[in-house]
This record gives sequence, C-alpha cells and structure tokens, in this order.
Amino acid sequence: MKKLMVLFAAFAMVATFAMTAAAAEWNFYGSARVATFWTDVDDLQVLTAGGDDDDFGVGWAMQGNSRIGAKVKVSDTLSGRFEYGTSGGGANIRLLYGTWNFGAGTLTVGQFYSPLNFFYSNQVYGGDAGMLNVGGLYSGRNQGLMVGLMGGALKIALLTPNAGIFGPVIIPTGEDVDATFPRFEVSYHLSLGKAFLDFAAGYTTYEVENLVDDYDVDSWVLAFGGGVDLGFMYIKANAWYGENVGTYGLWHNTLDDFGGAIIPTIPGDIDIEDNESYGLLFVVGAKINDMVSVEAGIGYTESELDFVGWQEDDNLAYYVQATVTLAPGVFIVPEVGIIDSQEDMAGADDQSLLYYGLKWQINF
Repeated sequence: MKKLMVLFAAFAMVATFAMTAAAAEWNFYGSARVATFWTDVDDLQVLTAGGDDDDFGVGWAMQGNSRIGAKVKVSDTLSGRFEYGTSGGGANIRLLYGTWNFGAGTLTVGQFYSPLNFFYSNQVYGGDAGMLNVGGLYSGRNQGLMVGLMGGALKIALLTPNAGIFGPVIIPTGEDVDATFPRFEVSYHLSLGKAFLDFAAGYTTYEVENLVDDYDVDSWVLAFGGGVDLGFMYIKANAWYGENVGTYGLWHNTLDDFGGAIIPTIPGDIDIEDNESYGLLFVVGAKINDMVSVEAGIGYTESELDFVGWQEDDNLAYYVQATVTLAPGVFIVPEVGIIDSQEDMAGADDQSLLYYGLKWQINF
C-alpha cells in the first residue's frame, strides 16, 4: 500500500508539471561554440629587460558562452526566459527572468542584460568578446528590476551594486565599504528607418570608511552610439566616458578594471583620487552573398588616474573576419586581429597580442 501511495504521488507530480508546461509555450534553443585560435604575444616589458618576449600557443576549447535555454510565453502579458552557459567549466546561469506587460510598459524581474550594453561588433576572439572590453560598452547581465516604456525603446533599471567594487589599485587599509543605493541604468533606442541612435547612462555610489576618514566614491558612465544599414554594407560606432568605471562594473581592458579611485591612507586634507576613462569603437561590415559576410572593427579605451606619477593606460584593438554559413545554423568565423596594450599607468611598455584562427558554431 505504501509503495502504491508513493507511485500515485509521483504520477500526480508528473501530471501537474505536464499540465503546467502545456499551458505555456516553451521554445528551447542551444548554441555550441568552439574556439580554435593561435596567439603570439610580445611582452614589451620583458623585451626591454633583455628577456625572451615571445609566447606562442594554441587554444582549442569550448567557449564559455555556449548555451542552452528557453523562451517561455505564459500569456499575452506574462513571459520569461532562462539560459545556462558553460563558463568556468560548469553550468552557470546566464539569464533567468520574468516579464509582465502591464499595458503602458513592461516590468522585468531577475537576471537580464541591463540597459548599459551596446552590442555592435561581432568579434569572436575571447569568447565572442565583441570588442566590448576595448572600446565597446558592456556592463553585463545583472540582477534587479527593469521597466520598459515606449514599446521598449526606453529602459530604466535598478540593479545589484557591483560586487567587485575595489581591488589592487586601492591600498588595503581594512576599509568598510557600503553600497548606499542600487546601481541605476537607463537607455533609449531611437529607430530612424535604416539608421538608429542609442543613448545610455549609469550611476552608482559607495561609502568607504577607513582609519583616515569617510569617503563617498561615485562611479558613472555616459554613452552614445548609432549605426546605419546602407544595404550593401553597414556601419556602427559608439563612444563612452566615465569616472571610476572599474568600480562601476564596466568591462574594459585598462588598470581601472582593478578598482577606479584611490582612497587616501594618510591623515590630512586629502581627497580621493578618481579615475577617468573613455572608449571608442568603429565597425564596418558587408554581406558578400548568402554564404559569406565580412566585418572589420577598431576599438580604443583609455584610463587616467588623477594621481601624481600615474600616466594614461590605454589599449588598442582591431580585427578582420568573415562569417561563412555552411548550412542553416552551422557556420565558421575565421578572424585575425591585434590587441595592443601599449603603455600601462606607470608609463612602461605593455604587451601586444596577435591572434588568428576560427570559431566553430552550431545553433540548435
């Protein structure tokens, strides 16, 4: 009798799940991606010191942004989405959110791409980095609340403050760091027929208390971008400027990634030292035929710490690629590019990386 009750309970659970799933439309999808690249690194600091600067190697691995997920439609007003990736060698949640259409707009709750993201480049090296870390704009997938208005053209979000906040640029003195307000982001997308314009901004603030004093560290970003489809080719570009953007959580390849501002550790009338950064991106592409398209891009980002003895830390990157479609959902992307770290904040020569190879991708 006991086994019969357990069997009945299991059947009831399966039946309930089946009825719930049937009530919603589940559209599953997946994308398997493997990068096969060779890299040649010249470490200019080692070369200057008389050492061997050459580091040549091959990478052959599943990309961390390979994914599987589903888009779910419960009703005309309620929908959701989840997506798992392979970053870190195991399954990780990329997206998990629900959206309610309340008539005048939408409310999204969960983990989603927040407003401070421009996806203009199709660069594949670095796990489909898309030049987001060298000139592009990327604050990532974040947790929080987002309201969409004007048909989704205007997005306003309150997000979890950046957990990475301060790093090695800050002299460790046992600071007590408190976020006093959610991270705020807003964006507006203006469609102009074959052209478009994007505007975005973000702000967050922290209170830092140490043995010297109490400090407010503000981090903010302003961004502008746009593009045009000319039929035979397309052009996209963006620019952004900000303060302490590493503290904010913006992804970019300069030392500002390690924290942004420097907090004083010596008593006296000393202010915090802010880090100012900006990024530029330009992309151009064309469709050759139904099988082949090409694209090239160049990006630049720079950070300058307002502190005696520190100089600009800048990065320059550029690439050329072709996307070859072998079958619907099956394609390869040969790409060659250079990522030049130029000089670091101490004024020393940094490394230059040449890469070439292919990305293999099957969407299912």
